[in-house]
Amino acid sequence: MCDTDLDMIVFNMIKNIIISQNEKLLKDIAVHIGKDESYMIEKYLKPEYYLPIIYAKRKFDSSIR
Repeated sequence: MCDTDLDMIVFNMIKNIIISQNEKLLKDIAVHIGKDESYMIEKYLKPEYYLPIIYAKRKFDSSIR
């Protein structure tokens, strides 16, 4: 499923955050989500799982401006 060990680590990290629904972890990862991580979210997770993280990132980004 994953191309590299790093892909698997990031995939599992994102999956665990989604499963835990931990608001602090979502905010922490939102700070680090960039093009590469967004690509991996789209590559490995269904939209119903990765969209809440994208929305959390957008909400977090707008709250720090």
